[in-house]
Amino acid sequence: MQTPDNDKLWRIAKKRANFKKSAFAYVVVNIFLWTIYWITHGYEGFEFKASAWPIWVTLGWGIGIAFQSIMKPIPVIRMIW
Repeated sequence: MQTPDNDKLWRIAKKRANFKKSAFAYVVVNIFLWTIYWITHGYEGFEFKASAWPIWVTLGWGIGIAFQSIMKPIPVIRMIW
């Protein structure tokens, strides 16, 4: 029989696992998009250009990931450090 503490721990573990999946997908997809951009536009240095379309995906999705980590009771800082 599961106690309320076990249920709470399972919920936290599931949220943490879902966050890790989201963060991993964010990193993989953004690396892929920036690689496509770099291959198609060539290496032109690290200056920001308005035509750097992957920046919008990176920023938008990054804001979503940030809200996901803030809104859910996941100790993200302790996981990283």
